[in-house]
Amino acid sequence: MIIIIIYTIISQLIYTKVYAVRDSSENNIENIDESLYPGYKALLQDLKSTHPNWTFTLLYTDLEWTNVLGGETAHGKSLVQGKTGEWLCYDCAGIGYDGSSWVCASPVATAYYLDPRNFLTEERIFQFESLSYVPSIHTEAGIEAILKGTFMSNVKISDYYGNPDYGEKTFAQAIMYAAQVSNVSPYHIASRIKQEVNGPSASVTGKVAGYEGLFNFCNIGATPTKNEENPSGDSVINGLIYARNHGWTNPEIAIVDAAKWIGQYYISIGQDSLYLQKWDITNAAGWGLYNHQYMTNIQAVTSESTSICSSYRNMFGDLSNTSFNFIIPMYKHIPSIISKYPSNDISGIGEPMKIVLNIGVYLRSAPGVKLDSDKAYPFGTIVSRIEKGTTKIDNYYWDKVVTPDGRVGYMARGTDSTAYLELLNSTPQTPTEPTEKIKLYEDEQIIKTIPQATLSDIKEKYSDAKLVSGTENLETGAIISINGVEYTIVKLGDVSGSGDVKNLDALMILKYYAGSYEFNNNQLLAADIDGNETVNNVDALATLKAYAGSYTVTIK
Repeated sequence: MIIIIIYTIISQLIYTKVYAVRDSSENNIENIDESLYPGYKALLQDLKSTHPNWTFTLLYTDLEWTNVLGGETAHGKSLVQGKTGEWLCYDCAGIGYDGSSWVCASPVATAYYLDPRNFLTEERIFQFESLSYVPSIHTEAGIEAILKGTFMSNVKISDYYGNPDYGEKTFAQAIMYAAQVSNVSPYHIASRIKQEVNGPSASVTGKVAGYEGLFNFCNIGATPTKNEENPSGDSVINGLIYARNHGWTNPEIAIVDAAKWIGQYYISIGQDSLYLQKWDITNAAGWGLYNHQYMTNIQAVTSESTSICSSYRNMFGDLSNTSFNFIIPMYKHIPSIISKYPSNDISGIGEPMKIVLNIGVYLRSAPGVKLDSDKAYPFGTIVSRIEKGTTKIDNYYWDKVVTPDGRVGYMARGTDSTAYLELLNSTPQTPTEPTEKIKLYEDEQIIKTIPQATLSDIKEKYSDAKLVSGTENLETGAIISINGVEYTIVKLGDVSGSGDVKNLDALMILKYYAGSYEFNNNQLLAADIDGNETVNNVDALATLKAYAGSYTVTIK
């Protein structure tokens, strides 16, 4: 089930409409500033060349990519289901937001679905399609194409439910009528219903005990929120409470009113594409950015748009001669490398640790904080340590680990007398002493150092070395003068410029790898701790290990 964001609808609320600038001029693609918006132009030009009647409205949000990604990765805003590895937020992915199955997405996963350039293909672009009703485009046959294979396909509502009081319309006819009175695309309504309740969901059976004869086809109000009537926080029950409060006792009424609701609270205020309904990057409702969002499932929009494209192909065949308008969000300084698809692989993510406590070990959201409805991982379970606890809290060391089922959290390593976790290879590994502490690169005018190097190490090799700026601890960015020539210090692993390698540096490298943080040239050189000229999650892990004392940094 897609989880819908919590909010209160006030019928007489007057919204402050704050729209980003939309450039719909015919030649706008050619005018894209690639220094600010890299990667868009070529993709849109390719689409235009094969679909000459398609138009593209460029939505200039005036937002920096890093800020948008940071806003959309706030805990609870972007969720995934059934994923592991790079998909999961390292901080809270063990916490369920709808029961236990929906968990927080990582910046890597969020960036992939947030980056518009990943979807500028014929198969995936319909998440940017303008969602207003267009009689010349939208047909009942097209709705049936979308509903094909569902419980709503080519059937009267009254026949499906066995209740003649529900009228003579088919589901497709009810959706078409809903489009006409709401000014919302019937294809969008059909796709949204299909995404929300196909199965069918209990939301539309009319048979839920205590809520018989109630229907909610778009799961409006179906939030996992506990309340007096629904102490378990079951989202279906909350959706049916909403349906009861709005008189949705007939399937057609529920469909029509849901369409009116989408039109009033999304389409008419500027969230007029699937993408803009998931990602509130215009503050259209006046609630602030990233708040007025129809869903938290980051994959739902792509799923819906792919289904819509398939339906259009069934209707039109070749789409090269069709006419559609697409609203393309533009983010300043988006990385030139398009955001990558996250991996489920969690092998090799860190040091293998074995649970050696007979009663098992609990996963915690933070050191000492027990998760609701959590389970103890049994004796013998192998977890991967991604961050070693170095300070005792309540007489325990707390290691951040990844479990075999892909969850991330903290486990106690034990007390002075009781073991909880131990390394599979428990023989302590003593890092070898690096053969070279500093290395001067004359052409680049930099000096690379290992984390332990100080000014005295440079003076051992260059007696006239003088500190121009920075400290004797040689943080990244410090300036050293040798024979009248100034060199910039690059301390491997020290991307924060503190002079020491810490877990903060590893976090910054992960954020850079996820596309949510920018590095200058010196930081990039410092982040490449393994010296392979690529900055990725391997460097982040090596930095963590260097911080913990289990990795020897060498200059290559």
